[in-house]
Amino acid sequence: MGFYSDWYDHHARLKTYTGDDLLIIKESTHPPVFGENYALCGTESAYQREFARIEDLREKILSVAKAGVKTDQQIHDEELQYVEKPLIPKEWVSDTADRTHEEVDSFSIKNSRPLMVMQISRKRRDFGGAWKFNDREAGDGLVECRQHKDPNYALRKRELDIGLQAVPSVTTGNSQTIWYRTINGAVQYNPNDFLDQQTKTDSIDDPELADFLGGVRIRIEEALQQNETVNIYQEEFDKLGEDDMTVGSKSESNIKELRTFISLEYSKNKIISAIDWLPKTHNIVAVACMENLTFDERVEVAGKATTSVILVWSFADLINPQYVLESPWDITCFRFNPYSPNMVVGGAVSGQVTIWDLSDAQEQIKTRNKTQLDTDEKSDSVAVVKGICLSTIDDSHKRPVSDLTWLPEKVEIDRKGNMLQTADGFSNQFVSTSGDGQILYWDIRFVKEHKRDPDIHWRPLFRFQLYRPDNGSELGGCHLCFPGHLVNSQFYCTTEDSELLLVDWSARSMDEEKKPENVLSLLDTDKTFRPTLSLQRSPFFSDILLTVHDWSFNIWKEGVDTPIFTSSYSSAYLTSGRWSTTRPGVLFMARSDCHLDIWDLTDQSHKPSLTQSVTSNAITSMEFLTGPSGGTQQLLAVGDNNGNLHILDIPKNLRRKLNNEENTMRLFFDREVKRVAYVKQRLVVREEERKKRSTDRNGDDDKADADIGKDTNSEDERAEQEYRQMEQKFREELGLIEK
Repeated sequence: MGFYSDWYDHHARLKTYTGDDLLIIKESTHPPVFGENYALCGTESAYQREFARIEDLREKILSVAKAGVKTDQQIHDEELQYVEKPLIPKEWVSDTADRTHEEVDSFSIKNSRPLMVMQISRKRRDFGGAWKFNDREAGDGLVECRQHKDPNYALRKRELDIGLQAVPSVTTGNSQTIWYRTINGAVQYNPNDFLDQQTKTDSIDDPELADFLGGVRIRIEEALQQNETVNIYQEEFDKLGEDDMTVGSKSESNIKELRTFISLEYSKNKIISAIDWLPKTHNIVAVACMENLTFDERVEVAGKATTSVILVWSFADLINPQYVLESPWDITCFRFNPYSPNMVVGGAVSGQVTIWDLSDAQEQIKTRNKTQLDTDEKSDSVAVVKGICLSTIDDSHKRPVSDLTWLPEKVEIDRKGNMLQTADGFSNQFVSTSGDGQILYWDIRFVKEHKRDPDIHWRPLFRFQLYRPDNGSELGGCHLCFPGHLVNSQFYCTTEDSELLLVDWSARSMDEEKKPENVLSLLDTDKTFRPTLSLQRSPFFSDILLTVHDWSFNIWKEGVDTPIFTSSYSSAYLTSGRWSTTRPGVLFMARSDCHLDIWDLTDQSHKPSLTQSVTSNAITSMEFLTGPSGGTQQLLAVGDNNGNLHILDIPKNLRRKLNNEENTMRLFFDREVKRVAYVKQRLVVREEERKKRSTDRNGDDDKADADIGKDTNSEDERAEQEYRQMEQKFREELGLIEK
């Protein structure tokens, strides 16, 4: 009975069963008697009881059939009639149709000026003519157009630019000096020449010298004792303030490149898609190499298996990688097991996940190193490690795996998604997500048990789909973020629309026809044109999250539905972002123009405190060393789109924590939370003021219309009166009426 069997939870009871036959009963009644789809008799007494009940029901059915009496079910089936009704198509209605049309229209290129039109014509008789080509020398037939004066066209110079430079006169001269040859010399003397024995004795017996020594003895002893207890060479002003700790200072702000790794065979002209440091070490780092293809080129090779690699580099060898992990598909992300570093899992562009075991390769490296020490011969061979298992493509993601992460220690789940506590404290399960919106949970213990089986079918232990809470449409996952100490089944996830989700994997739906509401809340930001690039929790504050987008990054606080801090727009596309592992207020942002932005929120928050060029190609990924680093270094691994891996040494002023920096950043985040709440409150007040102004404006307009109407009536009456007077005067002049 395997690990993925539905009866695996009852294998302990089945081992104690002593009967020859097993009885499995399928539940077909509603509501079910046993509460499950199938019932298993675990004891012989239960077997005898249920088997006797089945035999009684069988006898009753046979007796009814022999008597020719129809059962209620048969009568119900005969009364059922099938009525065929025509299908009437309805009008398609979409809530997002207008928004979709606007987005599609924004992608269209519109002309800002009339197009240039050019017409080339040729006479009709020149069409279809016969042409004869001959060979000739290159110099024959050339026409030289020399410069000449045209009297019909001449220009007069009105301005003339002339540059002058005054230089002092230079004179060449020489001189000769006298050279003296160097001669070594030595002098030896006898100390008795300076102070004879008699003078020495008189000086020691001098009472003035004795009085002087007796007077200063106490002070000298006190000074010597203080020298033994106090460090006289300590810097007195070392604790008063930071020495040259301002970001951007010329002496300490330069990021130094310690090492550069590139393999001409495996990583040249490829993209470094992911980086991870080997846990519990500080000198081994691994990178995933992907083919540097455009979208059209990747479409042409889609479905064709190739060989992709993960290179494991050691600081002891800058030329040859220590291990090469092979995969049939390009690897988009991978992670070492933090508790068992010899296990590596990775996600591929095909949506599958694969696993490697470095145990055999590590033994091979140890044997080779021992042989080299004995024979004094150096070998350039590389240990190639093939994946021990690849998940079945039908049960994997439908799109490339965008992120995967290991579950926290002492936590695992069962096949139904229930969270369990492990006794050993290790993590044997990891979670993966993709653009198809599925969250898959995998268990590596199944692979370890069937490691030698070539026909192993590795399927996810548990899975669920992300749906939008408002309309039920599917969401595309990007990155996952679990808390360090998992106390419930909730975690954060980002989407391809730059949204931040709070997800609960244990959510259940009471209605079978209704989709489970795994997404508890959806936190939206300004619309961007790219998926979320990074999601990371602050290593100093468990309730602070960082999301990196195409032009800016956001800082979130749990419990607040909007970002508490949004950076200014960058001058180039951002590709990745990370919190500093040693300073709470420092962030590192990688850009596509080969630069690295360092944000020090304790110094300034409206722009990066430092921008430095670290590579000659676009940066694609980066990762800090979180394990032991000797206490004197902070190492940052940066990968570019040409296959280069750069190991950077962060300077002291960017890795050394300032005094009370953690408290300062906590006050900064609390202040930003209050600012967000105040802005929301002001938006409500301003909306009410706008409505009030609109109402007052409408009342003033009605009054103005009434006044305008009154003035119009008075003007009409005055014009009518003037017309009557003019008519009266005209009639009097004509004699039609008497004056």
